[in-house]
Parts: sequence; C-alpha cells; structure tokens
Amino acid sequence: MAPAEDTRVKEIDKRASGQAFEVILATSAPHAKVSFPLFPPKKTDVSLGESQKKLDAAEEKLGLI
Repeated sequence: MAPAEDTRVKEIDKRASGQAFEVILATSAPHAKVSFPLFPPKKTDVSLGESQKKLDAAEEKLGLI
C-alpha cells in the first residue's frame, strides 16, 4: 500500500445522498513487483468430444434426455 503522502483525495461534488470523492494514487515504482496477474490465464483447448460429453451430462441433469 502506498504511503499517505503519495495519495490525494479530491472532492468531486456534493449530492443529496452524500459526497463523491476521487482517490488519486501515486504511480508505482518501475521496480515494484506486481502480486496479481495482469492478464487472465490462457484457456485450455477443449476437444469436441469433451464438449459433447459435458453437454450430454448437462441435458441429462435437466431431464431433457
């Protein structure tokens, strides 16, 4: 988490339901290590037969067969 001096809070506007704020965080250091993936994991290829088995099982569960 960034130190407090690196963070700014800017009031956007006042509303009847309360106030809205924008939190501005400092840019991360170029050497900072990211602890979460930036891209989703790649999907694995599923064969047609495997897809058909899953479809058949789902239809059987729903009582369509």
